[in-house]
Amino acid sequence: MSALLPSTPQIVERLMSFKKGDDCDEWSKRKVKILVKKSKISGYLTGRLTELEKALSSQSCAGTKCVAIPRSLSGRSRCGHRRSLPHLVCCRIWRWPDLLPDGRGVCDLKALDVCEFAFSLRRDEVCVNPYHYEIELLQAKTIACLATQYGPHAID
Repeated sequence: MSALLPSTPQIVERLMSFKKGDDCDEWSKRKVKILVKKSKISGYLTGRLTELEKALSSQSCAGTKCVAIPRSLSGRSRCGHRRSLPHLVCCRIWRWPDLLPDGRGVCDLKALDVCEFAFSLRRDEVCVNPYHYEIELLQAKTIACLATQYGPHAID
């Protein structure tokens, strides 16, 4: 049965075709490769890949399920010497290229109610479907942005 599955490089290239942003960087390719390997290890590669490709091609959460991968003990995945939160990485690669992948600003990313394996639920698996998350503006960031844009008295 495994002979019928595409090879890891083929899967990575297919998923990279959905990448947001102009550059095709090695960091993103390594992260996608790790995601594919984690899906293979947990034995749900075909179904998870189908759901991920469905979400990426439709660019919507409507009708897509969670794409859950095993959660590491720290909750972060390792790529080289850097550790990153997997849901943040996927959101950066496939949805918001300007999102910080290192966890600074993690509170800005909020799972939708349909997400059964949201990172914040602390389950054994974490959903990496980028369309199961949304960016939530924090009040402090909004205030800082207004102050920067319109001056310190803009919020009085």
